[in-house]
Amino acid sequence: MVLFGHSDPGGTGTQPRRPRPETLPGALGGIAVGLQVLLVGRLRPELGVTGTHEGVPAADVRHPEAVQEAIARLSGPDGSVLLVCSTDDAPEVRAQLALVSVALPHAHVLLEPVPGSPLAVAVVAALVDDRDGTQDPAAQLGLLDRLRERIWSAVWLPSVAKLERPHPSLGQHVRSWLGGSGFVAVHSPEARVLTCPGQGMPALDVPRGGALMVADSGAPDWVVPALDAALGATGREEFATWRDPRDAFGTATCVEVLVVPADLDDAHAVPAGTRECPACGSRHARSVCPWCRMADDRAVPDPDDGSPGTARADEPTGADA
Repeated sequence: MVLFGHSDPGGTGTQPRRPRPETLPGALGGIAVGLQVLLVGRLRPELGVTGTHEGVPAADVRHPEAVQEAIARLSGPDGSVLLVCSTDDAPEVRAQLALVSVALPHAHVLLEPVPGSPLAVAVVAALVDDRDGTQDPAAQLGLLDRLRERIWSAVWLPSVAKLERPHPSLGQHVRSWLGGSGFVAVHSPEARVLTCPGQGMPALDVPRGGALMVADSGAPDWVVPALDAALGATGREEFATWRDPRDAFGTATCVEVLVVPADLDDAHAVPAGTRECPACGSRHARSVCPWCRMADDRAVPDPDDGSPGTARADEPTGADA
């Protein structure tokens, strides 16, 4: 399954195709548009304080003025922006959004934290922003929810001496001092640190048949092939990292790995149970409206005519997670 550019086991991924969402008929002033995604985190120096990664606009969380400028630039006709960040950065981003709501009262930002390594956060942002058929905001949020629940994210590290999350054991810290074949820090779905046996990988409980994505930051030559074998990969897509690995993992040498579910193509449709919020009119499939936070357990059938949904935001909100 090729998600961006081309699949190349020995090379690097190409620049992805990224169409802008089309304007669709809806209830908000006659229009509703797909949500523009903004990736926020600790950008590597080459990207500056604002830039793009795999075609997705990005801003550095350490520079609030850059985040605010990006929101102002990207907010659609209804002022809405879908902001994707890591779960670790969410508290800082949420505090910044409180200030953005004052400076940009027209902007309505939906904050959606994603677990996993920087590679996982970036790929989820790109897929939600770019999948064919996700122009309906309800479908975009449905895809994001499925990805957030089902991705497998990890990183190979030569040492865990400076790793903060997941937390290594004391024995693993000692092994880092003595040297060895490294460690696999699994970030999602269950955070844990595994020790590599020799020049190989530990047993990795990963569903087979998914799409494998790799961001290699100068690891030894044996590491990526060993990960391929442990994950049962027949091909992979390779990416440049958007965050300095020294900042993320405490080392300049690592390999980030992400496995995306094989049935992703089924996730672009409007989710079952999608309903219209009685308070703000947005369509979603969550128990709490992601925009206005109105709880609603009504079971509303999906429209059978394929008509797109509407998205309306009344204030900056957090994710229903």
